[in-house]
Amino acid sequence: MSQRNKIKILRDIIKKVSEKHPGAKAPLEEVYAIAENEHGIDRFMPKRTLRK
Repeated sequence: MSQRNKIKILRDIIKKVSEKHPGAKAPLEEVYAIAENEHGIDRFMPKRTLRK
């Protein structure tokens, strides 16, 4: 999976999680868990991407 595709998936996950928590920020652990469990994205990739 390309880096660009992973970033798009990560954005979609953050949007989805944010909608579940109106008025609050998306809990990062939830974002990492979805990325890993549903998309097979290493849980450290989102951390590195979000830091950038």
